[in-house]
Amino acid sequence: MRFSPTRFALRSRSFGIFAAGNLVSQAGEWMTLVALNWAVLEFTGSALYLA
Repeated sequence: MRFSPTRFALRSRSFGIFAAGNLVSQAGEWMTLVALNWAVLEFTGSALYLA
């Protein structure tokens, strides 16, 4: 049975580690963006500065 490249990538341990690391990294980026916007709103009190 031959595996397609997609199926092989999903079974690869290295790809799993990469995908998990990427997920954690993206979650951290999102939390940083939310925290920064929240801080701007708290310090300025104006939603205009968020834009």
